[in-house]
Amino acid sequence: SAGPEIHLTNSTIIAFASDH
Repeated sequence: SAGPEIHLTNSTIIAFASDH
């Protein structure tokens, strides 16, 4: 379980961090 869900989590965190 270290594939798509990790990528999705990282993308969400990066997007959130970039938005702020």
